[in-house]
Amino acid sequence: MTAPGRAAPRKERRLPPRMYFKHGQYWYVRKNKWIGLGRDEGEAKKTWGLLEAGAIQAEDLKPEKIVTLHDLFERYGREILPEKAEKTRKDQQKQLELLDQVFGKLRPETITPVHVARYLDQRGAEAPVSANREMALLSHVFTKALRWGMATVNPCRGVERNKVKARTRYITDAEFAAILEVVPPMLRFAMQLSYYTGQRLSDVLKMRWADIDGPLPAWLAANPWQGASPLQGGPADGGNPLQGASPLPASPSYLLIEQKKTGQKLAMEIGADLRDLLVEAWAWQKEHITHTRFSRIPPKPVETIICNQQGQRYTESGMESIIKRWVPKSGIEDVHFHDIRAKAATDMADMAGHLRDIQMFLGHKTQAQTERYIKAHQVPKTRSLSRKETT
Repeated sequence: MTAPGRAAPRKERRLPPRMYFKHGQYWYVRKNKWIGLGRDEGEAKKTWGLLEAGAIQAEDLKPEKIVTLHDLFERYGREILPEKAEKTRKDQQKQLELLDQVFGKLRPETITPVHVARYLDQRGAEAPVSANREMALLSHVFTKALRWGMATVNPCRGVERNKVKARTRYITDAEFAAILEVVPPMLRFAMQLSYYTGQRLSDVLKMRWADIDGPLPAWLAANPWQGASPLQGGPADGGNPLQGASPLPASPSYLLIEQKKTGQKLAMEIGADLRDLLVEAWAWQKEHITHTRFSRIPPKPVETIICNQQGQRYTESGMESIIKRWVPKSGIEDVHFHDIRAKAATDMADMAGHLRDIQMFLGHKTQAQTERYIKAHQVPKTRSLSRKETT
């Protein structure tokens, strides 16, 4: 009989060796290590039997780490971003940080299309284009997570993105001429180089003299000038670079281009206008690039077609600042450097250029992409009505 005021002792559990009940659950103890078996006695004894028989190890019972969107973003940043172009990598790193603030603490299986749509609505109210790009990135993160086994569905699929009006700005020939009239030489060369090749600013700035394949480099190098030769890299005699110049080579030369954004490679035949531009840029470099006169270090060869007066390559941000400072002086409003690429494609289409040729010119992956790009900037043309002649 139990003494008054004292609780009856709890019935002692008959447990197998090395199995204990403590703090409301069962434990398996071996070499002073406590391994949790759960609260259900029957399941705990089954697990105990497997451990005793060596069928499973203690490590197999450790709870798996809870995967969150933060973990996905970190792995995506480590493994996927380094493979992308520099500008894309920087932009998407900022986008991942923004997405992490919103979704980082959530588990992948808890994200639904409703969450994605809500983000597009709220973020899209102030920045619809940015919201679409961030959702495109989130969708790719989930696509990789499916491959990594860290997610089972992609909640971004099937969610309608924000409607964004495509940019339709077309620079007319008169506007382009007015801009070229006021900008400094190297910006003018960059703009014309973009127009003749249809390439983005990043690709224009990294074009090198060494990327020219054919007789044109030899012809340029045969014209001596003061300073370091962009093609030869050594000193040469002075003189007017174009005085007494031999005729331009008749056989074609090619400009080898590898697009920074897509990795697309193409060999573009250098036409007459592009060839004249290259000759002019070459002559400008001969006349204006300065080097330290008394330096013991020999001058480095000029590598890029577009460079400053020290022979150094422009950065995108540096060139964009020059564009913002000089283009407004032309009086032409709402002009982006990328509009030159659109003008080149549209003009090529107006000259009855074949869609396949324009696609190669722009470096697009599909003709449908090229067709949409042209239609966004092309204005349908028609004729005015003429009075019918009467006899």
